[in-house]
Amino acid sequence: MKTIQRLSFVAILLLLSVGMRAADHLKLVDGDLGLLFQKDKSMKVAFSYNNLKIEKKSFEQYCKGREEGYAEIFEAEKQAAEKAFKAKWDKVMGKGLHINEQSAADYSLRIQIHELDLGSNAAGIWGIRTADGGALMWGTLTLTDRTGRTVLTVTVDGLRGLGNNGVTFYKEGNRLKKVYEKLAIKLSEKD
Repeated sequence: MKTIQRLSFVAILLLLSVGMRAADHLKLVDGDLGLLFQKDKSMKVAFSYNNLKIEKKSFEQYCKGREEGYAEIFEAEKQAAEKAFKAKWDKVMGKGLHINEQSAADYSLRIQIHELDLGSNAAGIWGIRTADGGALMWGTLTLTDRTGRTVLTVTVDGLRGLGNNGVTFYKEGNRLKKVYEKLAIKLSEKD
């Protein structure tokens, strides 16, 4: 009986440590994160995918292993993910910088995505957390002021979005949206 109790205790500790290993995947390189929380200021947001790698392959190589027309499908999913980031940003930032694409904004946020891993339904099925099977992101965020001077730089290192909601396993496009939304959420927690 004591052996079963000890094994149960060890299993619980292992499960808890899995959650703890999901450390903060955003790193402040330069500047002050407080800039993101300025009231009555706005920013434009632009995404960049120069030299994008997907699952360690160039975008072109990755597309070769997919169905015909995948590049167009991915482009649509990428645009939906960018919209999801902006919507989540506006929702979670409250009184911080708001996104304003129509007029002269106070800042510009450039999100350079270096690499993506689009996740896996299989990992989501066999995993125990909602993040299991989720997409992963690596990149650099650069905030510049109106003069073009860089005032904030943050790196993203293996940020994982949700792979499922506990009931449904997300398809690739939804997993991509979830990691973009997670980026907005993590940035909003940085004050």
